[in-house]
Amino acid sequence: MSHKLQVGEMKVAYLTDKEIWRHFNYIFSSKSRNSTTYKFVLIKSLIENLYNVNEKLELHYDSLFNSFSRIYWNLVIHHDLNQINMAGKKAEVQRILLNMQSKHQIPNTFVFDKLSNELQIIIVNKVKKKCKVNVMGAIYGDTAGTIYDFDIEHEVLRFNPAFFSFMQRYQRVLKYMSNYQLALFLEKFNEQGDTSGLLLKVENVSKRSSLDPFY
Repeated sequence: MSHKLQVGEMKVAYLTDKEIWRHFNYIFSSKSRNSTTYKFVLIKSLIENLYNVNEKLELHYDSLFNSFSRIYWNLVIHHDLNQINMAGKKAEVQRILLNMQSKHQIPNTFVFDKLSNELQIIIVNKVKKKCKVNVMGAIYGDTAGTIYDFDIEHEVLRFNPAFFSFMQRYQRVLKYMSNYQLALFLEKFNEQGDTSGLLLKVENVSKRSSLDPFY
């Protein structure tokens, strides 16, 4: 079970664009198991952090899950959207964020960037602790162990150079695909299921509040 791996080693060093497209098409297809929105949000977070890697193409989990937490907070708290495909249930990260909102009495109008730095760090650490065990291995498994190396203990991943180059070149297309599939998922499991409206929300949840009049 790839999603429970503690360490994932890269299986292949070089892939063609055609092979990489095949992996992404699988992730965005019904063949991939997506009981929550985690994979779509992780892909959005990876794209957002392509320029935060070091010379070894390593990305630390603090940066990755800062993006992940911001996107999830804005979906769950700001837009009140359920993130799991089971009625009456909540995704684990969704539950973490709702508990934090309740504990600190935070209004729904607050996007993630309006929270205090201290509270953001607490939230990111809680989300990182939950997701690094399950989410990192899921994408790794869907790409047959080719997208990155990862190490849960050291909280770092290392991009496959071929995937990294591909994601840089096709980041706009990949971002649109992940946004669209995320919107389709949300439409199925939320009463306010207007795909066009949800797509607008999904496209905006990644943006910084200071730069986006949407907020």
